[in-house]
Amino acid sequence: MKKTLLAVTAALMVITAAPAQAIVGGKATEKPVSWMANLQGTDGSHHCGATLVAPQWVLTAAHCILDFNTGKPVDPAGLQVRVGSLNRSAGGTLAKVSQVRPHPSAHLAPGPPGSPPSFDGTDLALLKLDRPVWTPPALLGGQTPAPGTPVRLLGWGWDDTGFPEQLQELTLPLTEARGDILDFVTDNGTRVGAGDSGGPAVVATKSGPRLVGVTHAGGRTATGGDSSTYTDATRYRVWIWTTIASWK
Repeated sequence: MKKTLLAVTAALMVITAAPAQAIVGGKATEKPVSWMANLQGTDGSHHCGATLVAPQWVLTAAHCILDFNTGKPVDPAGLQVRVGSLNRSAGGTLAKVSQVRPHPSAHLAPGPPGSPPSFDGTDLALLKLDRPVWTPPALLGGQTPAPGTPVRLLGWGWDDTGFPEQLQELTLPLTEARGDILDFVTDNGTRVGAGDSGGPAVVATKSGPRLVGVTHAGGRTATGGDSSTYTDATRYRVWIWTTIASWK
């Protein structure tokens, strides 16, 4: 499925786009989230959101770990992940990334002359950590949520002063599920923004929260509304678990 350049701006706005708001219209998260992860450089710089899905694995967006110059996965030696802290710079557990595994269909397609490449394929990637993180991981949802379902979106995207230290969140009803995309459209200015890429979308169930999506992009619609798009993680349960089980 063809993706837009918005996916790129959601992760790397400092390179490709003007600043946008973080979880626009949201609020600071107050209660601990054991499985929330911040993907960052080894210098602590924010890259993307991520979700702990197994003790030694986090799930994020593929465009967060593809090199724009080569189109290949970045060197994992330059990445680390902070898990289980609302503050992206302190607390929780800090682990280095040892391996990166984008979905097989994920790649960067050449853009028009003078323009950066655009993302194409399934926007998911699994990152193996250099050691297990013993905090409760997120549980994957069993099916695509129905339109109208309230979904909790989380991230550390850009605000007026930079990437916030405190995790932000927003709950929106799902507008539409089309193919492997979950689309949230609003007319009140609420959406995900630059730097929120890779973060989770979760639904509440009687047995606890379930991960249903991974942030792909945020931006404006053709009609002037606000859009937040997520890759439907429930459609890739088999790939997620077979990758974790097979990669040593």
